[in-house]
Amino acid sequence: MLLTRFVFLCLLSPLLMLAASRPAYIGLPDHAVLLEEQPLPVWAHAHRALVLWVLAPANKPLQRRTLMDETDSSPEEDYDYTCPEQTTGHFYRAPTHVSLVDTQSRRVLNTVPVKLTGADTYDVPFRIRPGYFYHVRGPLTRGAGKPHILALRDFNGDGNALEFAFHVMESCSGPLTMVLGYSVSQDRVIVYEFLLQGAKPDGPQSWMYRFTFRKPIAPMHWRYDDWYNSGRHIEYDFRYLAERERFEGTARIRDIDLNQLKKK
Repeated sequence: MLLTRFVFLCLLSPLLMLAASRPAYIGLPDHAVLLEEQPLPVWAHAHRALVLWVLAPANKPLQRRTLMDETDSSPEEDYDYTCPEQTTGHFYRAPTHVSLVDTQSRRVLNTVPVKLTGADTYDVPFRIRPGYFYHVRGPLTRGAGKPHILALRDFNGDGNALEFAFHVMESCSGPLTMVLGYSVSQDRVIVYEFLLQGAKPDGPQSWMYRFTFRKPIAPMHWRYDDWYNSGRHIEYDFRYLAERERFEGTARIRDIDLNQLKKK
């Protein structure tokens, strides 16, 4: 009897190890590391969730980083955040994605990458101080905690809190913002692009300066000015078009010579 049980366990062990190494959802890569999961409200879809994940190297663990100390050994309270650290904190630099999953079949329905430039990496925070651009629910360790990046809000003004955002502070002039969300009509996670005549570069943009901190002047209509230290002045006027699931409008750009203004 004992011998039979031993043989059975020997045969079962490899299967258990294989099951343990499988991704949480069918369709995710083997080396996907889940950072956050956010169920969608039942009124949007009863069996859907958003999953934030990064792709770990095949032969080594994810490397934890800070902009100040690559070894992650500096106590949080020992220094003030620089402007870029307000959106990174302690982060993983890795290929980053958001997937829509079916919580019943445990399958990935679609996936979108999160990246600022052509490089297939993104600095996604795993611990950051509260009070900046991401909601931090706690508990806090040395003044920082896990950010709730997939916190659902109504960013497109359609009355449905199904969107979330990523932020990047390249300088102290304000964050670049990428808005993603669940499309009820498509049953997909999508990036909400901005198509603005006069903007540079031409064509749809995935990242927009300061957008989520601007209030619309009317339902789904935004109009505001942005000023930059370089002297650039941009007048925005755009709307969210629900039938196209993107923002469209104009961006009027003027470059002011600050040296000439000083002479006057």
